[in-house]
Amino acid sequence: MSSIHKPRNIDIVYPSDFKPDSFSSIIELPATIVWNKNNFIYVYPKPGMNLNKKLAIEQTKIVSNVFFKEGQSYAIICDVRKASQLDQETRDYYSSPEASKNLFAFVFIVDSIFSQLIANIFINMKTTPVPVRMFNGVDKANNWLNDLQK
Repeated sequence: MSSIHKPRNIDIVYPSDFKPDSFSSIIELPATIVWNKNNFIYVYPKPGMNLNKKLAIEQTKIVSNVFFKEGQSYAIICDVRKASQLDQETRDYYSSPEASKNLFAFVFIVDSIFSQLIANIFINMKTTPVPVRMFNGVDKANNWLNDLQK
């Protein structure tokens, strides 16, 4: 199983709208940097990393063990603007009930309105265990998730 690290001084430049603040609990995993804030789990893929199903399963277990508390549900916000494309097997895992356990929603941050519209059309054609949406801005994603929690 992969190990957890406190984030090292690595060469990651976060987008200005998607980065941990000084109040966030942060962990570094092999393919991602992950932090928690207000029942939202933020996932920032490391540039140039390829995530396969085996690594996705390992990282999901670690995030669950570190951040999830019994009886609470969480949202994942993943910034995929600079991420490598996932293979079909990994995408299928992330849309499975196993990966969605303890989640109330899954959000992807994409780089354009066009990407958002096209992706949301395809997402709506597939049945997922929790609501999944694409947004081209973190504030829009947070607003949608806050509305879902009400």
